[in-house]
Amino acid sequence: MLEVLKSLFKKTGPKKLDVDKSGNGVDEPLVLAVLVILIEVSSADQVIDEEETIQLVTLLERYFGIPEDLTVKYVPQAIAERKATGSLDEFVKRINNAYSEYQREMLLTLVWRMVLADSKIDDKERKLVVQMRYRFKLSEEAADRAREKAGG
Repeated sequence: MLEVLKSLFKKTGPKKLDVDKSGNGVDEPLVLAVLVILIEVSSADQVIDEEETIQLVTLLERYFGIPEDLTVKYVPQAIAERKATGSLDEFVKRINNAYSEYQREMLLTLVWRMVLADSKIDDKERKLVVQMRYRFKLSEEAADRAREKAGG
């Protein structure tokens, strides 16, 4: 029985985002990569609303165990890293290397939650979510599940 459970875990991988696909705790560069993606999505419409800010803090606490005071520390760091690289490629690569397919689908759910936080879906936000689906190497079915889980 134990072997069956172990093999099932190996197939699906961890079901949280505070550990990588091997079950190891995530490092700061990975947290920053996720944060960059979430900030990018929330600012796609050129405005980060209060609802989006609250959602960001909530998601980081719920999925990574990062309290609000540390989120305040990480946000400027993530923004600086994003500006320094000029592209999302490095951040997406970190995410794809560290997370299982299930975890990347979960992350796309968080992306959708950021988009839906202000109750408005802008065309730029929608396009960015589609790009993230492709960049996270997820199927259309996985993307549909992510949106459904997010409430959209």
